[in-house]
Amino acid sequence: MMHPNKKRFDVVNLERVLDRGLNAEEQGAVSLWEKGRALAQMRAMYGWDVIIEMLQSYPLQAMDELMRMNPSEGPLINAQQAVAFGAHKVFMNFQADVDAAIEASRRPPDVITEQLRHATTAPPEL
Repeated sequence: MMHPNKKRFDVVNLERVLDRGLNAEEQGAVSLWEKGRALAQMRAMYGWDVIIEMLQSYPLQAMDELMRMNPSEGPLINAQQAVAFGAHKVFMNFQADVDAAIEASRRPPDVITEQLRHATTAPPEL
């Protein structure tokens, strides 16, 4: 796992080129763009289907356990339903977050394109 303060994208260089710091929204856009690029590569790999299959198995196992419970186990049924609900929610949120990150990676954030404009500006003529 990457240290939370380590940035994958050279934000320091980006801020230097722009001659300003990035605000929270810009930092979030760059972070989501980076994650989406990495996840798009992972999704193309064989192992991605294995990850999805494993994540999907947790709510299915919880539902199977719930269906095998005796109705007389009232409070335990409520607890198992909460487990199944939570596992399903995590799986669905994971898929939605991955899809959103990949979609966000299809177009660089405005701050990246702004940096490119600054970096390619020709120096003034003498």
